[in-house]
Amino acid sequence: MIRAHLNISIELTGPFITQGSAPGPWGLDAVLARDANDRYLLPGTHVTGKLREAWEELADALNKESAESDPIPDAIEIARLLGGEAYGDALTARPKRLLFSDFILTEPVKTAEGVRYRVRIDPERGAVQDRMQLMVESPFASGQPMKFEGGVDFLAEDEEEINRIQRQIETGLQWVTQLGAYRGQGFGRVTGVQVDVGRSTSPPENAPLTASDAFDLILRPQSPLCVDDDAPVKNLFRSSEIIPGGVLLGCLFQMLGGEAGRGRDDEYALLRKHFSSLRLRHAFPSDQCMTRPVVMPLSIVQTANGNRDVALERDPCLIGGDAPKFQPDWKDAGPRADFGWPEVKRELRVRTAIDSKKLRARDQQLFSYDMVRPDGLCWLSRVDLTGVEEEEDRAEVAEQLQRLLSLGFMGLGKTKAIAEVNLQPGGTIRPTMPGGEIVPGLGEDGLICITLQTDALLLPKGELDETSGESKLLEVYKAVWQELCSGLALERFYAQQVLKGGEFLAARHDFTGKDYYPWILTRAGSVFVFSVTNQETARSDLENWLQTGLPLRTSIRESWNIKGEDDEHWRYCPYVPQNGYGEIAVNLSVHEDWRPRSEECEAIESIEEVRS
Repeated sequence: MIRAHLNISIELTGPFITQGSAPGPWGLDAVLARDANDRYLLPGTHVTGKLREAWEELADALNKESAESDPIPDAIEIARLLGGEAYGDALTARPKRLLFSDFILTEPVKTAEGVRYRVRIDPERGAVQDRMQLMVESPFASGQPMKFEGGVDFLAEDEEEINRIQRQIETGLQWVTQLGAYRGQGFGRVTGVQVDVGRSTSPPENAPLTASDAFDLILRPQSPLCVDDDAPVKNLFRSSEIIPGGVLLGCLFQMLGGEAGRGRDDEYALLRKHFSSLRLRHAFPSDQCMTRPVVMPLSIVQTANGNRDVALERDPCLIGGDAPKFQPDWKDAGPRADFGWPEVKRELRVRTAIDSKKLRARDQQLFSYDMVRPDGLCWLSRVDLTGVEEEEDRAEVAEQLQRLLSLGFMGLGKTKAIAEVNLQPGGTIRPTMPGGEIVPGLGEDGLICITLQTDALLLPKGELDETSGESKLLEVYKAVWQELCSGLALERFYAQQVLKGGEFLAARHDFTGKDYYPWILTRAGSVFVFSVTNQETARSDLENWLQTGLPLRTSIRESWNIKGEDDEHWRYCPYVPQNGYGEIAVNLSVHEDWRPRSEECEAIESIEEVRS
């Protein structure tokens, strides 16, 4: 397997515009798209769409049948190279192999500022329609030459395939006559295209690190990311700043070629065999790149005297004479920086699907990506191989995984971003706030505090509903943790729950025609405080959870109909330890360091006492 990069330059003549999503100067209705460095750009998605359109036109004109050696791909190969809609029993669209970057204007560097005016004509009167003047940013003069440069990355089997794809791309782009908006008014006329083979990268013959049970990963994305998070509206995809482990695993699986495999000789056969036994932690953003952020515990409160952590307090109390404010009541993000979380910048891009027959935007197909910009940050994760039970295979799996990761992550999230990867021995990357000793524990009572670092599937289906109160929730959580570890007894907790699911997950896990229940996840940051009933059992289980995450207990698997062995659970539930869920931190130092001083606390009997 080879990672190939092609350099592409596209020459246009003005006027030209690809409309940006960011607001421009006062009075302009349409402004040019720019990147984070304020450079004019031609979006890679626009070039991809034009290339697809060109290939389809050429294939249709030539009445093309399948012939891979031809410079014009057929319909099947177009879908393989540029992606395609779901078909048959598939529930997700086919991913694309060709990953285009944005194209940046290189010539001319400086242009004169200008505005063009457009109007809409009333078809009945033949006069200008009222209030229909459009002011368009136009820094390029008519006939002025300009050059945009970008590239495309993809995985190939050999040099022959690289050269074939290079010819196909060049042929398709040479068929394109116009780029950008207002094609009917002569904007963005293409005058030249050049596609050159830039570089090709092959995996090293020998793994860079000695075989191990775990490797730390430093990811450096090369373009904005969009890893879908909870969105306020249906057509807005708002990216999470965290890359889930399942997204990383899905990206690696597609690089291997999916179910069928990519290679003829399959140099990654053993990795494919044990792939479902791998565990990837969620990748957290960092501006330090060797210290991983820690999720802020929900036991932290805001008071008049500053931030405090009440996890070790036996009873409710006023702090400094006032009721403490828990995170749901905060008006800001809180002390995130103290836990290693950087300021993440975002970028909004608005897109639409194009009707290739009408050459215009499709109706009701406008959508937006609220993306995360890398801007010098790195994302930190860890891959764990202890789930590969055959120890004689583990070393070879580790070597094959390192060779695959040397190519980077190709096609992350909705934007199909590329992330370069730096591997480190397991344990090299340290948490921003280390945990303490597991035993004897924290405080005068020797308590154990577990803080979820990622969401976890802890609650069974059907035992809770909208009428369940705090006593019922405590009862259920006590049963949950007793089943997980008999050496711990839950005393109290600070937790939030969230429902996850939807139409896609219902179909993916075969709920069609059945009663559908969304998964009830306990959110990252939730804190559970335990007394220790058996030190040996508690230490053993906690050390294991720190390595592999919280397991799916038997009652949870039965409740949610999760079948098979551990490496098969992903087929029935996406929120499994292998996908990074259930990661924990034990006895964070903040629980004692930020504990309220005794003179600050004023004990109360109940919440009703405060209200009165």
